[in-house]
Amino acid sequence: MRKETDEVPILVDTGMSIKCVKWNPNGNVLAVVGSLIETSDGKGIVQFYSSYGHHLRSLRVPGASGVVNSISWEGFGLRIALAVDCNILFANIQPEYMWGFFNNTLVFAFKKPERNDMCVIFWDTLINEKHVKYMRRLQKIVACGEYCVLVAKVEEIEGQWVIILCNAVGCPIDNKYITIEPKFVAMNKTHVIVACEDVVYYWQYRS
Repeated sequence: MRKETDEVPILVDTGMSIKCVKWNPNGNVLAVVGSLIETSDGKGIVQFYSSYGHHLRSLRVPGASGVVNSISWEGFGLRIALAVDCNILFANIQPEYMWGFFNNTLVFAFKKPERNDMCVIFWDTLINEKHVKYMRRLQKIVACGEYCVLVAKVEEIEGQWVIILCNAVGCPIDNKYITIEPKFVAMNKTHVIVACEDVVYYWQYRS
């Protein structure tokens, strides 16, 4: 649910007999622990979902019975501990980091524990100079040539996203608003391509 009175909550059919669920410390990944209903071996599995119900990964649990009794996240959300049989198993979590490299500049984003938005750093690797900006609901970073694009969800308007074209120091050059969910984003030196399951949007940002 997006809020306490959400009338259209996100429903996820995991196909599992669920033992327990745990949010990661950032609240953007949900771990669902249990066993698959369609298999009869009862082996444990951990399914990872985004905060909007999209399936991210599956983790098969080893062990004699493979039954997971409990799960716990590390404080930084980069490891989980699983209680399996009479053992404790640890698994490393490798997030898909948002980053890009263009014009001798590495642009990357991460979340600080004390803030709700994303910290975006533009690091000039030649002169070792950094420029920092903050963005809420950042979803994608793609870079090519002399520019990069930052794709974020618009908070004020439901079902709208913004594509921001930035230079090597993080200054916005241009932007476009779109109404398709940016599941796939790519760019070259002249175009930005955004796609969902059934719509492709392209923007010629440079001739």
